[in-house]
Amino acid sequence: MKKFILNLITVISWIIEIFMWFSIAVCTLMAGSFVFLLVKMPDVIREIAKEPGLRQYSSQFWHILPFL
Repeated sequence: MKKFILNLITVISWIIEIFMWFSIAVCTLMAGSFVFLLVKMPDVIREIAKEPGLRQYSSQFWHILPFL
């Protein structure tokens, strides 16, 4: 029984590790696409900046956004 529990914990930890690596890959892809938008398509960023909710916070938003 003790060996079964240890094997179960090992399998669960492998599954969690796979999910973590998958989330790192997705976050890296999202960050890369955001940088692509910033560099290659400034008109898209201008359209995002025209959103009514972002106008009042525009200076703080664009300073905080790279850290998110």
